[in-house]
Amino acid sequence: MEHVHVISGEVSVHFDHKWHALKAGESIRFFSDQPYGYQAESEIAVFHNIVCYPK
Repeated sequence: MEHVHVISGEVSVHFDHKWHALKAGESIRFFSDQPYGYQAESEIAVFHNIVCYPK
C-alpha cells in the first residue's frame, strides 16, 4: 500500500490504468502491487510517499 500526500505544487499518480491529479493538501492511497508512476504537473512539486508493507 502506498500513500501519497502533496505538500506543494501538483502531482499526478498513475495506477489502475489511469492518472489521478492531486494538488497541495490532497492525498491518495493505492495498492502498489501493480504498475504505477508519478509525474510532476508543476515546475516544483513536493510530496510525501509512504510505503506500508504487510507483515
